Amino acid sequence: MRQSMLLVVLSVLTIVRGSLQSQCIQGINCQLPNCFCSTSRLNMDLEEIPQIVYFGFDDALNVEMASHYRRLFSPDRKNPNGCPITMSLYVQDQYTDYRLVHEFYNKGMEIGVHSVTHTSISTGDKLRYEAGQQRKNLATLGRIPIEDIVGWRSPNLKTAGDVQPDILKSLGYTYDISLTYTRSKLGMARPWPYTLDYGYPFSCMVRPCPKPESRHPGFWEVPVNSLVDYKNAYACAYVDGCFNRPDTEEDAFKYLWQNFLDYYNSSRTPFGFNMHAAWFWSEHNLNAMNRFIEQVRELKNVYIVSVKQMLDWMKEPTPISQLQTLPSWRCAAVHVSSNATVPTTSVSTPTTPSTTTTTPPTTSTTTTTTTTTPTTTTTTTTTTSTTMKPTTNIRFPSTTTPKDTKSTKFITKVHPSQTFVSGTRPTELAQSSPQVSHKHKSSTPKLSFPTAVSKLLTTAAKNGGATRVLSSAQMQFLQSTASSGLPSHSRSSSSLPCIQGWNCRLPGCMCRTTHPPGGLAETETPQMVYFTFDGPVNVNSYMNLVHLFDSDRTNPNNCSISATMFVSKSGNYMTYLKRLAGMGMEVGLRGDDMDAYRRSNSLETDLNNEINYLQAKLPVRNLKGWRSPALKPLGDAQFKILKSQNLLYDSTLSLPNPQTKGDFAWPYTLDFRWRDTCDISGCPTEAYPGLWEVPIVPLLDYTQRYPCTYADGCMFNPPTADDTFNFLWRNFKEHYDGNRAPFGVTLRQQWFSHFIYKPNLAGLDRFIMTLVSMQDVYVVSIEQVLDWMKNPTPLGELGTFLPWQC
Repeated sequence: MRQSMLLVVLSVLTIVRGSLQSQCIQGINCQLPNCFCSTSRLNMDLEEIPQIVYFGFDDALNVEMASHYRRLFSPDRKNPNGCPITMSLYVQDQYTDYRLVHEFYNKGMEIGVHSVTHTSISTGDKLRYEAGQQRKNLATLGRIPIEDIVGWRSPNLKTAGDVQPDILKSLGYTYDISLTYTRSKLGMARPWPYTLDYGYPFSCMVRPCPKPESRHPGFWEVPVNSLVDYKNAYACAYVDGCFNRPDTEEDAFKYLWQNFLDYYNSSRTPFGFNMHAAWFWSEHNLNAMNRFIEQVRELKNVYIVSVKQMLDWMKEPTPISQLQTLPSWRCAAVHVSSNATVPTTSVSTPTTPSTTTTTPPTTSTTTTTTTTTPTTTTTTTTTTSTTMKPTTNIRFPSTTTPKDTKSTKFITKVHPSQTFVSGTRPTELAQSSPQVSHKHKSSTPKLSFPTAVSKLLTTAAKNGGATRVLSSAQMQFLQSTASSGLPSHSRSSSSLPCIQGWNCRLPGCMCRTTHPPGGLAETETPQMVYFTFDGPVNVNSYMNLVHLFDSDRTNPNNCSISATMFVSKSGNYMTYLKRLAGMGMEVGLRGDDMDAYRRSNSLETDLNNEINYLQAKLPVRNLKGWRSPALKPLGDAQFKILKSQNLLYDSTLSLPNPQTKGDFAWPYTLDFRWRDTCDISGCPTEAYPGLWEVPIVPLLDYTQRYPCTYADGCMFNPPTADDTFNFLWRNFKEHYDGNRAPFGVTLRQQWFSHFIYKPNLAGLDRFIMTLVSMQDVYVVSIEQVLDWMKNPTPLGELGTFLPWQC
């Protein structure tokens, strides 16, 4: 009997031990501050739990974004303990002004990492580079103690799976904020932040995720808890990613407030705004968030803090009445007044939002930053305006003492040949990884206009490059103003000539040119070919597209070829469209009007609806391109709408064939207005900084007599497969043997719609097969063309050009 009882006890002990090894039990096998089990409710009196609100903003930190942050997080906005509210910025390298990084760090904001290249993380090796290099960038260029950079967010919320926590921990990170937790409606439970000591306990929303059985001791995961849209209909992982987007300030405020109350009135789980500041480009959204912050500041148990501060509280859960004992929540680091008081815990529960709105401050701000070195003090004053668009990555000044203390030199991330008139390349910056190239020092400090022009002309003369990149009118303008400066009537950017490297810099601005950007020779320039398809993806086109762009057809870097499809909201078989997007095909927008838009409000409504619909249905985060139906633009109204929707490019406008053979225009930005003739009325007349135009160059039909904008819409359709191939090949060779400007083939449904066009499809197929056999030709989407335009990279280095990697 005793032996039998002993066996039972041993068996129970074995089960309990196994349970302890596999299940997280707070206080038993998981102890704070280094381990916290996943839970939806904290074991603490609800009235003692501060309602934490945190903001996690993704992407670049630049002038325009900074203006929004300064308004929302002004130092006079304080938490109940008297300390300023704070936020977390997850910063990428591209387009970031590192002086602003340092400014916001000094204000007490958390600076986290969002990668170097902002491309999806697919492997551990890529994560190690992206997370490691950008952490170093922020530390060295933003002058932030590296031990303070502890948070990581994956681009597109896509992780490297089970290896991600271990790699991040080895690099010095303490938490990740990438894994999504989706709730279908308000009122459902949501998890608190937790450590991965006992694996990832939830369903995987964006694959891959860490495994449930894997152990990552001491590493924190801050779940991206979804919000629910203002109609309480669909989940939104990002604040700006809802299917139902608020169209008014009241709807936007309702959206924010009802999600907040869902947390505040239940579990007091930290309430996170995971978002992109581009949401604030709609003024009603910015005003709604401004109201929201003012509203919650009236509640004496709500604290707006960074994610890092939130985790400090999680590691040491501190009742509201004792928050003055929590070191990282004190005010010393951000220099607030000493008369702060700790509130009592007795508050009323909010039910009805206030209708009071806060008057926004002016959008022009002057910031003064003082940098101290052992031997000298340099003061740099930077004036910013929300009307400016970022064009370069501005690097923070070196901490070493400059030889000339009268002017501080900033390291600017500029491609070596952005000053096109120079034939020499500046010294490359040393990089810790060979994967990223073309990061160079700017060899010139900021100069007055006459001095800058004089140096520009001198450099051009020495290198014999002026006539190659500057028109005679530009040369005459520069020579006449080199000594006298700008005439008073020519100070606006739209009235000045666009001069690459002086008043227009990549990646945000590109002058109109007929020469390869980056000062590359034609032999160093990849011949890019992009195919576009206007119209629905359905049974007529799907199988042909899959065949033409088969994944086995690869570019010289061994990555699959791609194309761009301009589709409407309706008319597509969504399963087919999803599969093509999953293959890497770019999806562009063209609205639902079958002819052409004649009213701006119709265009704006259709575009907004299409973006919401396709982003909800497709595995893509951003839709970047627009083409007007029938290639008929709506003038300036169209381009203002494209800018308001944050689109990257338009590809509607057509160019005449060049007078000089092979002298085609490259895509360019509209910072200095549309610079070509208007073949179809409705071209823009104003400037649209940062918006790219990818113009359509008509082909010459197979009889070599008539131009045709659509390859499948020529007056004389090529009758045979050979005629079709020769027609496309002859037009391609004009680019290939000329200036290597991207060659576009614009198609509709015609060659896919009837068996009579089968020879045309056969000729097109043969043409693509020929292209993929060439080692200096890349068949890419328009988005990929612009990725290269922003960072012109020689043929020999395209194997490591990250935006084109698979």
